Amino acid sequence: MREGYIKFRCEWEKAQLSAPKGLDEVNLVRSRLWDLGLVGVKEDGVGFGNLSIRLGDGFLITGSQTGGKRILSIDDYSLVLDYSWEENWLRCKGRVRASSESLSHSACYRFSPEVSAVIHVHSLNDWRRWLDRLPTTDRRAEYGTPELARAIAGLVRKIGRQGILVMGGHEEGILSWGKSPVEALNLLLDWLDVG
Repeated sequence: MREGYIKFRCEWEKAQLSAPKGLDEVNLVRSRLWDLGLVGVKEDGVGFGNLSIRLGDGFLITGSQTGGKRILSIDDYSLVLDYSWEENWLRCKGRVRASSESLSHSACYRFSPEVSAVIHVHSLNDWRRWLDRLPTTDRRAEYGTPELARAIAGLVRKIGRQGILVMGGHEEGILSWGKSPVEALNLLLDWLDVG
């Protein structure tokens, strides 16, 4: 299966969301990531990278196939309401479906109640540089799978409320998390070789 494609079963309610408090900060961070080429669209048209924030018992995440846009609106986000790794399933609502990496984001929120933002970027050079030098998930755990979510959860439990890891089975994939989108971005930029 190619990158960017949703591998889990998705129950999606197409609905208009209200912009939550803090969306402006999320969009500023997302645009910065886009400008740096850490999120976007590959030559084959498949989007990569995403960002989420905790909202109550769920989380708001950039939607599938929104990588081509530099500036997002609330219509480009999906609210994840529930999920199950065991059933490889999630329920979301919004104008777009939740990102293919939603289960990975759920691992950070599930095992660290202080986490309020998660960023997933692509950087092949940094991925190669930090593979097995930073905390790294098992290489057999592919993107968008329950196995990757479990591997991330294991590392988040050890690392705590803010951190960064390399997604061993997801070439180019790097994940950071923190108490805010800006904190997660700053942590990420401390480790990556970007402008």
